[in-house]
Amino acid sequence: MIETSYSLVTLLLTFLIGFALGRVTAAVSDPRRRETARERRMASTVNAEDNVLRLAPEVHAEIEQLLTSGQKIEAIRVCRMALDLELKEAKDTVDRIDESLSRGARV
Repeated sequence: MIETSYSLVTLLLTFLIGFALGRVTAAVSDPRRRETARERRMASTVNAEDNVLRLAPEVHAEIEQLLTSGQKIEAIRVCRMALDLELKEAKDTVDRIDESLSRGARV
């Protein structure tokens, strides 16, 4: 009985150590994950700038008016409808417009 429990504990301990080492090495040695996230952030910024430029002037003015009155969700909805964007893209675009408003400049 003692031999069985000893081998079971050894097997369990070996499994846990292997699992922990696998998780650590996967997180450290996969540079594609970090690069992909960085590329996504860069692409998101570029897309937001392009989307702001694609907005019709009257829609841009409406989004600015909604942002100044504190209706960010409605501004995102208007942006999505105007450019047929996904939620994340529309939010990034509205955030970009909001940034320009807070800086006092117009994009």
